[in-house]
Amino acid sequence: MSALNISNEDYLKNIFMFQYQTKRVMRTSELSQCLQVSPAAVTDKIKKLSDEKYLRYSKYKGVQLTDKGRAIGQNMVRRHRILELFLHEELGVTWKNVHEEAERLEHAVSDSLINRMESKLGFPKFDPHGDPIPSADGILPKHDGSLLLFNATAGQKYMLARVLEESH
Repeated sequence: MSALNISNEDYLKNIFMFQYQTKRVMRTSELSQCLQVSPAAVTDKIKKLSDEKYLRYSKYKGVQLTDKGRAIGQNMVRRHRILELFLHEELGVTWKNVHEEAERLEHAVSDSLINRMESKLGFPKFDPHGDPIPSADGILPKHDGSLLLFNATAGQKYMLARVLEESH
């Protein structure tokens, strides 16, 4: 586990997820909305993370992770998604509740325990929601041959592979 505090890890995790999904720099307003903190608090935090070389910050343009920040952000995503799957598959935590529980635990467990959970689960590629789980060496799996539901043809059968919305 990194020497960063929970707040810093959450910033790096959320920036990583945003950049992975959008392939672009994250604006501070987007980060503020995502983390539900004030724009001033975001600016203060990203300046500190920038000084520590976890990200690059460009006023009016946004933030982008450095390799150092990306490694931590990706590891936090890995921890979160393995915890979600472990809680769901092994402990029967409902699909609806695994996210909240994983949020609480992801900062407390060691990488060694996460690796043991991953092994127990058979080295899964996706969490219960269908989100990719980064491997220990940083590879993110992809859903091969998938398409968005609104592109589906009426009357055809499909297998649901991923749910992007976390609301009920």
